[in-house]
Amino acid sequence: MTAQTLSYLEQDSLLYMAVIALIKRDTAKIIYAAADGVFIKDSVSGVYMLALDDFDKAVYLADNEGRLAHVCVYRRDVAEYLHKIHQHSKFAENVQAAYLKRVKVHTATCVRQANVRVLCGNDADMAIEFFANSYPADYITFLIENSVLFGGFLDEKLCGCIGIHAEGSMGLLKVCENNRRQGFGTQLAAKMVNTLLDRGQTPFAQIEYDNMASIALCRRLGFEISDKTLYRLID
Repeated sequence: MTAQTLSYLEQDSLLYMAVIALIKRDTAKIIYAAADGVFIKDSVSGVYMLALDDFDKAVYLADNEGRLAHVCVYRRDVAEYLHKIHQHSKFAENVQAAYLKRVKVHTATCVRQANVRVLCGNDADMAIEFFANSYPADYITFLIENSVLFGGFLDEKLCGCIGIHAEGSMGLLKVCENNRRQGFGTQLAAKMVNTLLDRGQTPFAQIEYDNMASIALCRRLGFEISDKTLYRLID
């Protein structure tokens, strides 16, 4: 990774937070890196990240890689080109959120505080069922094996979950229907922020630009939200 490339990313470090995080954790395969942008593939998640100024160069590099099953793109015209060619099942326009403070989040929004803990192998069947309509079983198992999926419990009954995606972003926030609007989502998110801070990492998330509830939650916790958007294309 060249100093020029790092300067390119740091010109808008909030927007490019996910790219920077992968480079810092040293799991990024560098496909292209120069003064005009970067194209990488995460060796853990398989996610590509494409941030280049030049449209022709961006689509040339992308085409040279073949089908990109999951790619994060920072130019709309490039994202639309790839989606037209590959017909991904999901085309999402997202904002980038990041918690740039070093102080922990403290919240007391719940009438009752859930017991939030890392899920383990014994919780796998429960977690797989909880996310049955959202994520495949092998992905949930992978997150549990890597100790990055958390569950909140009331009287030993699951009330919600949150986790860290394979490429490092916060996500998977889900609260049981009968436990919603009681502050448990905020409690789970705060727990995840504090856990990442303890690990010396910067908490960040990519949120669909019209998901006002999630954006508002991040703002309440002290996240900064990018003005510009990015695009995730997923099979």
